[in-house]
Amino acid sequence: MEYNSSVSDVDEVTKRVSVTVPKAQVSEQVDSELNRLQRSVSIKGFRPGKAPKQMIERLHGSRVRMEVASKLIQESLGQVIEKESLDVIGNPEIDTTEWDEDGNFQFTAQLSLFPAPAISDYKGLSVEVEKPSVENKHVDQALEEYRKSQATLKPVAGREVVEKGDIIEGKLRVAIGDDPTESPEEPLVVSVGEGHLPDELETGLLGLKIGETREIEGTIADDHKEEALRGKKAKYTVSLEKISQQILPDLTDEFAKGVGMQVETLLELRLKIRERLEQRIESDSESDSQARLLDAILEKNVFQVPQILIDDEIRGLLVRQGLVDPQKINVRNLPVQNFREGLGQIAERRVKTAVIVDRIAEQESISASKEELEETLQKISDDNGVPIEEVRKFFLEGGRAVEFALEQTRSKVLKFLLENSKVTFVAPKEKDDSAGADGPDKADKKKSSKAKKASTKKSAAKASAES
Repeated sequence: MEYNSSVSDVDEVTKRVSVTVPKAQVSEQVDSELNRLQRSVSIKGFRPGKAPKQMIERLHGSRVRMEVASKLIQESLGQVIEKESLDVIGNPEIDTTEWDEDGNFQFTAQLSLFPAPAISDYKGLSVEVEKPSVENKHVDQALEEYRKSQATLKPVAGREVVEKGDIIEGKLRVAIGDDPTESPEEPLVVSVGEGHLPDELETGLLGLKIGETREIEGTIADDHKEEALRGKKAKYTVSLEKISQQILPDLTDEFAKGVGMQVETLLELRLKIRERLEQRIESDSESDSQARLLDAILEKNVFQVPQILIDDEIRGLLVRQGLVDPQKINVRNLPVQNFREGLGQIAERRVKTAVIVDRIAEQESISASKEELEETLQKISDDNGVPIEEVRKFFLEGGRAVEFALEQTRSKVLKFLLENSKVTFVAPKEKDDSAGADGPDKADKKKSSKAKKASTKKSAAKASAES
């Protein structure tokens, strides 16, 4: 195909391509299509294939030229991308298309490129990371969570209003910000006064009567794990159905045996809990160290990423937060303009971090070998008691093999960064009692706090919709 083209930089991740297809090339394709139509189109008053070409052009010329233009764009642009070795992502933005006075066809296209910055200063870094130590009170708190997980509930007799320490059952709706629309009604089963709920909500529940519905207003905490929600106003609508008290089992060897941690005595249970808490702290400290190192590298390496990648990450955040159900809508086509203000900065940082890790993998020739992938699959199988065949099927079939290999490669890069940096662990600036509060398994606490899920995941939907 004959054409003239030029490529210019818009920025480091955007190219503008200008193409001119000469009149002769255009005419040849238009004539070819009109000839094809002349042979096949039926026009009243003429036998098939006998209608004058001038009539075919008058009736179908406009459509033919549009189809030819589309074909010319696809063919010429594809050839330019291949010739220039451009790593294009997403669909090109066709800025202008026109026929000049000489009959030439012209268009410009804007292309987004996958970022490929040269990452530097990622070795020899020094960071400080807070790392708490496990104390007896943390073991006691975790042990108490195990007691609560095996507690029985007894309806409160002679009282219909909520007091601190009660287990309440009911329904919860949440609205965030100025959006009057509430989240879907969620079951609420929670112990009042134990910090499972926002402070205003826990205070507002006191004195609530069975059968009563109460609206409670509050503000999302500034340290909320979802940045997009911090500082936003929240309205909780609670309907109370039942009040119960916990009957906790005694701390005996028999209790320890029933916890399911393969111990025979209460002392063994305490030792096992301490071990798990220490393992969790080690895991969290490693994750925190990696995050601090990536933050330091990001500060030293300034580069751009195209908006299309940021928008894709926003879509991923919406899915992970439970705000979008990929089973019900096509996430790829989800408009995200209204979510950019609330989630744009978070998404951009996540994209840049991923780019940094992938570029370091390329620069250092780091990749997960087949043997390492198999070792990881085997560990997953052993840790979860799932046959290795099922694990392989889950991670390696349905197009997931590439993603699995990528994640393992990224894990190797993070370990590489730790090995080539200095991490100093320091005691937390403030006493952190949270290590034991969640118990050795965070799921234990989550099971007793459905309301917490509602006030986080469901309210996030409203916050994002408002943004």
